[in-house]
Amino acid sequence: MNTSLIENALELLEKEEYELAEAALRKILQRKPDCLPAKIGLGDMFFATSDYEAAEKTYKEVIENSRDNSDAFFGLAATLRVAERYPEAISFYEQAFKLEPDRTDAYWEIAYSKEMVGDLIGAEGDYQKCVLANPSNSMAQHLLAALRGDTTDRAPETYVSDLFDDYAAVFDKELIDELGYCVPQQIERQIKKILVGCKAKPTVLDIGCGTGLVGETLRCLVEAIDGVDLSPKMIEVARKKRIYTELFEADFESFLFNRDLGKKKYNMVVSGDALVYCGKLDKVSTGVFQRLDSDGVFCFSLEENSSPGYQLQRSGRYSHSSNYVNKTMKTCGFVPWVEKSIVPRTDGELDISGKLYLFKKH
Repeated sequence: MNTSLIENALELLEKEEYELAEAALRKILQRKPDCLPAKIGLGDMFFATSDYEAAEKTYKEVIENSRDNSDAFFGLAATLRVAERYPEAISFYEQAFKLEPDRTDAYWEIAYSKEMVGDLIGAEGDYQKCVLANPSNSMAQHLLAALRGDTTDRAPETYVSDLFDDYAAVFDKELIDELGYCVPQQIERQIKKILVGCKAKPTVLDIGCGTGLVGETLRCLVEAIDGVDLSPKMIEVARKKRIYTELFEADFESFLFNRDLGKKKYNMVVSGDALVYCGKLDKVSTGVFQRLDSDGVFCFSLEENSSPGYQLQRSGRYSHSSNYVNKTMKTCGFVPWVEKSIVPRTDGELDISGKLYLFKKH
């Protein structure tokens, strides 16, 4: 088999040109069905496009024919982890590390799987291994801090981007159908109340827009709505819905202070379940204040805690006290308007305690 054909196919996969990559890989496998690099590449393509059933089947086919192929074991373990089949994932990670113990960047993956089954000591140990070997691994750093209860100021950008890239393809279904996510409808109700009697439709900025769940509820109510999100794959899903006037792939804090992006001013800024990845809120609230017109409004949701300030939770998300939120927003120049207790989503059988806030620019 010509190695350049395999290299070209894997290069297409690396560039995220998945349809072309799949066609190239299948062509190779038609000629040589036992070509393991092409077979693993096909599994990686299925994983990248969130077809986890096909990815699992493909990796298992490789393992049946090559019990010493660490790439297939790591790929299968990651597939099972994302599918939340954590005990199985742990088993395959352990086999994978026996074959390739130096793949230290994957220690956070087995650590997370152990955390999900309640092995907190084992999880902490593997997170530590990952951080020691890869000090720049933001996923391991953030999850280790969350496990230990060490509150940081915000989740690293790469953590947020990687997290949502992994779930973009199934995000809407899982969040709405399985977790009962209702924040977009809560924001919609508040915006409708504000717009009663208004002749002009507002311009809106949706920060942390994700796949566009908030945008979908607001599109018919507004003149224009821009969205900004850190995850390229979430932006891709949102773009296909044709909701937003403009979409920007950026960290929303950076976006807010860059007047060359988006409109100079907006009538409203909204954020559904995105600020839970920020602990300290003073920078984002200052940025929002600067991008709002006079009398502009800021409507957002947060997870709630009764302790002072903000806390990094085991989930990797932050919760905020009402006193902290109001103090921070008032310091930036906002006037409180609405504060409503909500259940933004569930976690298993547990209702998540949250708040919907609406502040007006003074």
